[in-house]
Amino acid sequence: MAAVTRSHYQLFALCFLSVALGAMDSVLSSAYLPDIVRSLAPRLDEAGKGTVGAWINFAFLAGATLGGIAFGFLSDRIGRRAVLIMALGCYGAGSAAGALASGFETLALTRLAVGAGVGAALVVSAVMVSESWEPLTRAVALGVLSVAYPVGIIASGVITSNVSDWRTAFLLGASALILILPLWRSVPEPPRPSPVSVAISGDSLKDHSTELFSGILIYGTMLLGLWAAFSWLPTWVQSLLGSNSQQGQAERGLSMTLLGMGGLGGGLASGFLAGRFGHRQVQAGCFVICLLLSYGLFRMHTVYLVTVPLGIAMLGICFGISQGVLNDYIPALFPAAVRAAATGLCFHTGRAFTAAAVFFVGALVVWFGGYGNAIFAFSLIYIPGLAALYFVKKSTPTD
Repeated sequence: MAAVTRSHYQLFALCFLSVALGAMDSVLSSAYLPDIVRSLAPRLDEAGKGTVGAWINFAFLAGATLGGIAFGFLSDRIGRRAVLIMALGCYGAGSAAGALASGFETLALTRLAVGAGVGAALVVSAVMVSESWEPLTRAVALGVLSVAYPVGIIASGVITSNVSDWRTAFLLGASALILILPLWRSVPEPPRPSPVSVAISGDSLKDHSTELFSGILIYGTMLLGLWAAFSWLPTWVQSLLGSNSQQGQAERGLSMTLLGMGGLGGGLASGFLAGRFGHRQVQAGCFVICLLLSYGLFRMHTVYLVTVPLGIAMLGICFGISQGVLNDYIPALFPAAVRAAATGLCFHTGRAFTAAAVFFVGALVVWFGGYGNAIFAFSLIYIPGLAALYFVKKSTPTD
């Protein structure tokens, strides 16, 4: 493949922004949830408000699951660029419509659309860069692309800190629409196999069932572990500090900042590590280290010590490395004819479980005996993910 050119950098920039703005949009409803519930359902009691919040969060996660998978299949049929444009329109327009919602039912529907668009953007952006970039530096490019999501989350934090009205914030989430025109005009459709060559090769998902099943386990288990950490970590930190709410607020904020900044650093380093040691070896290391860190953090700490923020930062770095490695590793397991569909299934099947778990967070924490135990219990899922790495028949070029 030819050297990286200006058009490659244009494609990368638009894919990076597509993911970053999607990430920003994805967490706005969570960041403003108390304000949203007070505005749209002011007469409900606390239990009712909790149910409304759960439905709004569920709508986004369900949309991301369905959109990531369905748009992946569509991308293999009509092209990557067209589907990425559709994804931008879906979550940009969905965010704008959410700003106008007069009831939580309507808002939930708009979050379903936002989720579908963001889920599609995550898949198609990774596939487009994977197919277009030259092989020697592809892992580095996809590692940098993986930090787009934490960059978007940081941007959402800036908005939340400076914009008090949730409807205004949702309108800012619609800024993804401005990417559609440059994407259409300046980015060519990445080369794909002709229908004749696809027919001759006979590629279908069932021909790659081992890679598909393994990819779903590898990515899905890491996703579930990450979801548990992001969802429960602030409350776990507060539980270590007891009733000191003022100190708790500062330490909760620090914990999420360290997790996000660690993810940034890990994502940037992932391509270099994959090139040096191999994708499977690095991912296996991430599974093992995350499991050990989870035990050390969530089972061994009953009070807040200096080792807590250090462990959180290390956990964030491992998550970042893993996301960067898998952005390259998963698409490379499949031929172009089914690449987006397979990648969509690998990236988003695990989200179906997180979407369902939203309604049972309270019960799960009680069942496991506290937030620390719950997070560690979810980290045990890294074990089947580690095992799945050794069932993959095909290796990426650098392995």
